[in-house]
Amino acid sequence: MRVGALAIVVWFVAAPALANVINVNFCDCSINFPPEALAEYMPLVEALSFPDADVNGASWMDDRESFKCELGGNAMPDCSCELGLVSAILRNPELDFKAVGGVSHEMVYNVFTHNLAVLQAYLGVEDYAALQPLFDPLLALIYGHLTIGNGAFEEEAPGQYTFSGSGGYAISLIYALPTTVPISPETIDLANYSKLPEYLAWNGDADGDGFSNLDEYLASESTAEFVAGALDRTRCGSQVIGEGEGEEGESEGEEGEGEGEEGEGEEDPGEAPPLPAAKGFAIAFLLSVFLGGGILLHSAGTGRNGRRPAN
Repeated sequence: MRVGALAIVVWFVAAPALANVINVNFCDCSINFPPEALAEYMPLVEALSFPDADVNGASWMDDRESFKCELGGNAMPDCSCELGLVSAILRNPELDFKAVGGVSHEMVYNVFTHNLAVLQAYLGVEDYAALQPLFDPLLALIYGHLTIGNGAFEEEAPGQYTFSGSGGYAISLIYALPTTVPISPETIDLANYSKLPEYLAWNGDADGDGFSNLDEYLASESTAEFVAGALDRTRCGSQVIGEGEGEEGESEGEEGEGEGEEGEGEEDPGEAPPLPAAKGFAIAFLLSVFLGGGILLHSAGTGRNGRRPAN
């Protein structure tokens, strides 16, 4: 296990001189979590090692008896592409596309670190500390997906949930974190976290060039070229273009961006909602996996009826 790559969640808090740079490899986080830590969810944990995992599409889970879920994707690999974009921005304090309608390092850094503080406050100091360092890789994935923040997480009936997007997937992970008291409704309310879907989701536009992130991905020959192209206004993926060429006629990416903004209301993406009061609520944790088209997954043993969110 590459501890240095996984300890970023606590590293950047403890190193104020470098606090504006976060070096986190989300693919390392995906494959370095020990599955025995969540034996009840072993089928989900083991599948995290797939390098092309895509689990932030339309999904559902049922935690009434034996745990089961079906996970969908959005046609883009999570850790190497969507979270890879987040990682690249967090590493580059000079990145700033705000003047042309795109994202900046400052915006992503503020949202990522704010969500860390929010979850710590909801969990409480003792419960959060109990998760470390074993769960640091999963916590990093949670913060990455929350930073993207698209989608939703809804309780359809007691113990039955539907979720979608990176935001919904992050909440499903928070739901299943192994702690000792019932989860609070605030903790699994996506509205209580900051997010930047209009820039970082599949239909967002990180560099403000008029091409959506999905456009950039489909025009890329590799995941590395996708990340580079999504943060370069002279390129759409692997293809060289004129700067801002995609802005003319405004591509489908901006239509998708508008959808994300509608869901987010009028919140300034660079601002964060107020932090909750520190609480000792506990949370349970689900690990989702890549299985193309959505596969029904069952867990051996009983469900977590006694740990369902408190009303």
